[in-house]
Amino acid sequence: MPVVLVAGCSEPGDGFADLGEREMERVVVRDMKALESVRLTGASTRGRDKLSMDLILTSRGDCSGEITMSRATFSYRTVDGTTYVRGDRAFWQDNAGSAQAAQQVVSTIGDKWAVLPRSAPGFGTLCDIDDFMREFRSDRRATGADKEVTTVGEVGEVEGVDAVEVITKKRQETTVTWVALESPHVVLRVESAGGEAPGSFRMSDHDEDVTLTAPPRDQVVDLDRL
Repeated sequence: MPVVLVAGCSEPGDGFADLGEREMERVVVRDMKALESVRLTGASTRGRDKLSMDLILTSRGDCSGEITMSRATFSYRTVDGTTYVRGDRAFWQDNAGSAQAAQQVVSTIGDKWAVLPRSAPGFGTLCDIDDFMREFRSDRRATGADKEVTTVGEVGEVEGVDAVEVITKKRQETTVTWVALESPHVVLRVESAGGEAPGSFRMSDHDEDVTLTAPPRDQVVDLDRL
């Protein structure tokens, strides 16, 4: 039972649900930035393209997990600023630049990890909890149609945890963020609709003990050296 709204229930905790929108935002950003790690799972769509992921993020900017983009699936890992991927054939066909280049990569690395060149686009912001939380800060300078309107919704449960809705509307997009009612006030779930990339994501395993390491050297191929 992912989300259950409970109207009119008593609200446990430290009065968090009674805070104004700006103060609530400040508390959530503070408590999320204090985390050492969190697990992010979910999916979004942009046009015909679908993105799904299951990632462990850390405050150091390291991350590890599985990502599927449309028809391509790959393992993704960033450790100490170096990014490694291990993709299927469809992944390399979509990302190597040409069918010939994709065939060369697949023939060379097989099922090993590839070190991505520094210039390659990646998921750097996504891998860092602190950078990720910048998306939750409202733009106070926005005006007109770009202005965000944030309201506090109902109290309910997310996966058995007491939570409060934070609803943000901008243009045609509505984003609902469920935040833990009791301290620490961490994000539990985010759902967006009406925008360019609607989706639903769950955040769990907050501050679990996580150690991410680079793949073994004999299982890594540096694409810059091909």
